[in-house]
Amino acid sequence: MRKILLLAVIFIVANACVSAQYVTFGRAFSFGHAYITDKNSQQQFLFSLTGGLSITYADNEHYGYAADIVYSTEGGKSKYNIGGADFNSKTKLSYLRLPLKYIIFLGEYGDPIRPKIMFGPSFAFLVLADTDKENTIDNFNRFDMGLHIGFGANKIICDRIWLNTDITYTQGIIDITKNTNLNNEINLNGNIRLNISLLLGTNRK
Repeated sequence: MRKILLLAVIFIVANACVSAQYVTFGRAFSFGHAYITDKNSQQQFLFSLTGGLSITYADNEHYGYAADIVYSTEGGKSKYNIGGADFNSKTKLSYLRLPLKYIIFLGEYGDPIRPKIMFGPSFAFLVLADTDKENTIDNFNRFDMGLHIGFGANKIICDRIWLNTDITYTQGIIDITKNTNLNNEINLNGNIRLNISLLLGTNRK
């Protein structure tokens, strides 16, 4: 899996270098709600943030490719009912995350606002983990993978500078927790976020 991820990154960077005039790059930021699937608990809102870099390659008017490299805070906040009493638990996970995107652009070159639809895989490597303020990184798998889909719009701010905004839903597809005698369930990451990025283009289109 890590070899596939590395090859995907090399492919995107290589294409961007060959046709640099079709590249936009800049800072990326997002915020929203994160959760961990758990059938025995009631999910509550957990504020989630990401920050990092974004690059988009598009040599076609209606489709392109993008990749983000971000530091992502994730996890879940849950309420349990045990013996008629309610208990709260919060797990905070920090990942270095790499979402890869295939983007479909609507509208035409030169439009001040261009709607878009995107989807693709998302890979991540665990950096930190704590549950109820105790270090629990040994209870989690270091690698995570998910699928994400989103929609949004790009707006021209001025010559070669774009404001990108979109809403994405990401769902993990592999278990983030290590199986033990006390934990035999499959727990998956998930989040819903508003993403904002300010990108500098190398082409006037």
